[in-house]
Formats: sequence, structure tokens, C-alpha cells
Amino acid sequence: MEYLLSNKKVLSRHFPQVVKMLEANTVDGDIYRKILSRDGSPNVEVHKNERIVALHSLYNPLREASGWLQSVEGKLNDSNHVLVLGLGLGYHFQLLLNNYPMKKYYIYEPDIQLLHLALELRDMTSILNHPSVITLAVGEDDYVMAKLLESISSTVTDNFEEVTIPFYKQLYNETIHKFHSMSKQMILQYRSNIITQYVFEKAWFQNIMYNLDKVLTSKSIASLEKACNDVPAFIVGSGPSLTEDIEYIRKLTSKALIIAAGSSVQALLHYGIEPHIVVSMDGGKPNLRVFQNVDTTHIPLLFATAIHHGIVEQNHKWILSVRVNHEELTPYLLSNNDEEPEPSFISTGSVTGTCIQFAAFLGCKKIFLAGQDLSYPDNKYYSEGVRHISEEAKKKTIIAADEWISNVSGGKNRTTKNMLVTLRDLELLLSIYPDIEFINTSSKGAVIKNTIFRSMQECQEELCKLTDREKDWFKKLINAIPARSEKLINQVGARLKSELKVLDVLNKKTQNIINLISELEDLHPGQYEKCRKLLFKLNKQWDQVTRNKSFMAYISFALKTPMSLYMRYVPDIINEGNEFKKSKLIVEHLGKFVVSISEFIPFAEQCIKEAIRRVDKIANGAENSYA
Repeated sequence: MEYLLSNKKVLSRHFPQVVKMLEANTVDGDIYRKILSRDGSPNVEVHKNERIVALHSLYNPLREASGWLQSVEGKLNDSNHVLVLGLGLGYHFQLLLNNYPMKKYYIYEPDIQLLHLALELRDMTSILNHPSVITLAVGEDDYVMAKLLESISSTVTDNFEEVTIPFYKQLYNETIHKFHSMSKQMILQYRSNIITQYVFEKAWFQNIMYNLDKVLTSKSIASLEKACNDVPAFIVGSGPSLTEDIEYIRKLTSKALIIAAGSSVQALLHYGIEPHIVVSMDGGKPNLRVFQNVDTTHIPLLFATAIHHGIVEQNHKWILSVRVNHEELTPYLLSNNDEEPEPSFISTGSVTGTCIQFAAFLGCKKIFLAGQDLSYPDNKYYSEGVRHISEEAKKKTIIAADEWISNVSGGKNRTTKNMLVTLRDLELLLSIYPDIEFINTSSKGAVIKNTIFRSMQECQEELCKLTDREKDWFKKLINAIPARSEKLINQVGARLKSELKVLDVLNKKTQNIINLISELEDLHPGQYEKCRKLLFKLNKQWDQVTRNKSFMAYISFALKTPMSLYMRYVPDIINEGNEFKKSKLIVEHLGKFVVSISEFIPFAEQCIKEAIRRVDKIANGAENSYA
């Protein structure tokens, strides 16, 4: 216990979430036994999986660590970012840090109890305090691995390498294998997200602004929390297996809450089944085509704030709105009111994830997944009735589907890398709801981790015993939710008008920065004094820009891709001691970002002006704000 308090004090400063984990876990002395190596160094003997393995050398842990370092040095020379799998008692990592103090390190320790012992047995403060330690992730949960990989994906700028402490290859090989598998999925997901953001960021911004009036006239989901504690939910997808399950779903509409996940509303209406609610979140035109193909205005709609504005312009009679957690623009514009903050959902790769979170928010204890194939069983794309994507596009996707995944029948289905990412994303989401039973009824679909598979016939036999609910019971729940106040509508209208003035100031400051960067670009290596003065001015101006509230709300959302590219190089800019070299980094990286901001501001002003027009219309009592 000699070092535990001082180590935890430092740990709480840099990685407070890990301290909470430590406090929730104690060391099992029967499995983890403290011993001394022959040279007197602290060590641990692990009794696990019918094996007894020493964490470090029983003779001289430092000598062992030195030999290990020599074996990995060759692949570290050209890498500025290093993932370290396993921390142990820190012998290996301390040598790594001493020899390569300028590299950036991402530590993954799968065993919280080993970390506890490291903090107890050795002084780890120099490791925990070191500025090169970027991340410390602890535990074997998928969520922990995903957050670590997300951190790596968003910060690495150049060559990246991985090293593993020898002990962990013996006892944690399966965990390491799972980590590697997840890393491949995360890389695909990260690339997909970057491309999606780059293509849609401005469209999302426009949708959010154009949808503000509909958010203000929608009902808040806050009043529905735990409103369906005794109601099972069906989340219906568009997969081919829905065709086989459709008649069962028809018989269960009076027994369970039927939630149509996005495009599946086409299939349900094709078969004459009206879901209790449609959930939609996509801001792209293909999603708009879904709602142009069928009339859903008589069905309650839960929409994400960045949905294509053409969908909510159809004027559904019952509308609810929700935002995903990365969308900070709507709460920013609604922040000057006395009402409670609106609930938000985690951003996921599919509308099914939003549906799951909504059903969980409602308090549903059993959630059935129907038509959630997450693959292409029998080389089919969609259920009957789903028509927003052309046959040619579907055929091309299936031909290109070169991945295979296990299905619930014991066979294999074709899938794509992107679909695989969606599946893993969904499985990760399900893992955060241990108190909810998830039943996969998709008869030909992919195996979904954290669900159990049951046939629809079996589910129907169970659910038919439930009492029938009146036809419009869910609409009545929505009707009972109070409308948003006129005061809020007027406040948002006034806020939008003031934002135009703030954007004008931001635009002027941005132009000043562009001029300063242009001067920096023209400097010669010998102009040290001028370089120093320009950097001082630029730093002051840029600080004013980043402290601007509009910058945080608009730029960090609508220009997330160029901003994240710039942020990757901020540590390099800060750490560069040569002012001339620093200026070149600023010209290259900040210069590109500031030009993106300058080009975006006129677009943002146009969107805000349209939002003002729409909000003013509803403030004046107009039924439609978009006409």
C-alpha cells in the first residue's frame, strides 16, 4: 500500500474514469499473489485458467524488460505513435518511455486488478504524469476497446506501431485477438464516418436549421420516459426475413409497441400494417424518397434533428423530436430558456440503434428485433414493398458483398464491410442495456451478439397471452404531452437574429487571420523578429475565434472533418520550438482550416436567415412554416 495513495492521486488527475473503476473492483488474492523476484523487485503470480504464470521475470524484471525493448526497437524507430498492449507493473513501459520520451503512447491494460497491484507495488507517478501518455484504457469490455480505438483514430497523424508485453500473450491472447478484430472494424467505421461527415456535414447543418421550427412544434419525448414499462416492443427493419414474419407482426399490433425503423415503414404499409411510430434520422435524399413513396402523415414520427428537412415538411400529425449526442447545435440555440434539457441518444450507424434507445427510454423490458438481417440472406436486399433504392443499385451492392457472416440457422450470409461495422456497432449498443431482454426473430438474419434467437411463432404464442390494447393508445400518449411554450418559440427566434451579428464578427476575425497567415507564408528564414510578432498576433486572434460561442456551435459541428484534421497537428505545432518551422506548420494546417471557415460562414448565414423565416411564421400562428 506504500505507493497506492500517491499513484491514485496522479491517476485521478489524468484518468479519473480509471480511478472510478479501481474503486469498484478489489484484488482477488487467490488469483493474484504478490511475490518478489530474486533481485527483490515486486512481482505478481497469476493463478488463472488452470495455469500459474509470473507477470514478470522471477529473476530480474528490468533485465527482462531491457531484452524485450531490444527486440522491438527496430519497428519503433519510424513510428511516432505506439499502442502498448499490457502495462503489468510498468517495468517494460518505463524503459520504453525513457528511451523514446517524445513518442505518443496509448496504453491498453485489460486487467483492472493487475493495474491495482501495479499502483500498490511500484511508484507509477512518472509514467502517469508523463505528457507522452495520451490514453490509458482499462478492462475487457467492448466499450473500453472501442473508446481507445476511437481515441487513436482521431489523434494519430503518421506512422503507428503496436507492442505487446510478453505476459499478456500467454493469458490474454483471446482478448488481444478480439481487440485486433475490433480495430479492423473501427478503422473501417472511422473511414466511413470521415467520408460521411465530409459529404453530409453542410447538409446536416442545413437540415438542423431548417428543422428548428418543427422541433419547436414537436412534442418532447421527456414526458414519455418509462411510459411503456409493461409493453414489449418490436423494432421492425427492412430485411428480407421480414416477409416471413409479417403475418405474425400483424397479429401482435394490439399486444406490443410496433416501431418502424426508417425504410421498413414502406414494407409494413405495403402489407397493410400501421406501426405505432416511425423513427427516422438520415439526412440524405434516399431517406427522403422513403417518405415520398408512402403517405406516413397519419403515423406518429420520431425524427432526429438532422433528418432531411423535406420529410418533416410533410406535416405529420404527431411528431416527436430527438437529437443524437454529437449534435450540439440545437441545444445551443434552445439554451436561453427555462425548460429542462432534452434527452439525447448515442449516435449509431443505423436507425435501428435510435429505435433501441427509444424503446429503452420508454421502459420496454423486452425488445424484439424483426427484419434485422444485417446481411443479405439468399442474396436478397430488402423485404417486399421497400422501393427507395433502385434494383440496379441493390444488385451492385450484393455482387460486391464479399464478406460472410454466421446466420441464426447455422449457415452463412453475404454481407459488406460497412454492414459488418453496423452490426458490431449495434452489438456494442445492446451491451449497455443488461436489464433488457433482446430477442432476435429474424429467421434468416445474422447472429447478433447480446440477443437470443427465437422464432416468431414462439414469440407470438407468448405475446398473444397479453391483454389487447386500444387501437390508438400510443397516439393518446403523445396527445397528452404538453406543447412547447410560445415564450420558447419567441426566444429561439430572437436568438437566431442575434446569431447573424455574431457570425458577422466571426467572419471579420477569420479574414484577419487569413491575412496574417498570408504574411507568415511570405516570410524568409531570417525574419525572426517579424515571425515572432506575427505568431503573437495570430495566436491572439485565433484564441478570440475559438472562444466565440458560434465557433463552438457551428464550426465544430458543420466543419468537423477539416477541424479534426487540423487538431491532429496541434500538438506538433505547440511542441515545435523553432518559430520559423512552427509558422510553416500553421500556414499548412491552420491555413486550410481557416479558409474552410471563411467559405462556410456565408452558407451558415443563408441557413440561419431561412430558419428565422420559418420560426417567425410559427410564432405568428402559421400552420406551415416552409411554404
